[in-house]
Amino acid sequence: MNEVDEGRRSLYDDAWPDYVIQINNCIRNQFEVPVLFYVLTVLLYLLDAVTYLTLVLAWAFVLLRIGHAYVHTGTNYVPVRRKLFMASVFTTLGLFVLCVYAVLVG
Repeated sequence: MNEVDEGRRSLYDDAWPDYVIQINNCIRNQFEVPVLFYVLTVLLYLLDAVTYLTLVLAWAFVLLRIGHAYVHTGTNYVPVRRKLFMASVFTTLGLFVLCVYAVLVG
């Protein structure tokens, strides 16, 4: 099909077709905010601070990220994708607040 520029593929993202770049960007995005989520959930567990609210926020984060990946690899409609991303950031912020509270209160 000659969709890939063989001379540029090892160093340049633009050597690949758009659908490959779209999937690659989605995978790359999964190593940004989710890493903070992983750290916070482990910290909350180690602090013995897992509550019903923690679980609700954690599951909301997971579902929002699944929705974000679905939109990102499908229609890639940025307004919806941005809302899902920001909602997942706010759930992570909520987990951060709970973590800080657990450290301060003990």
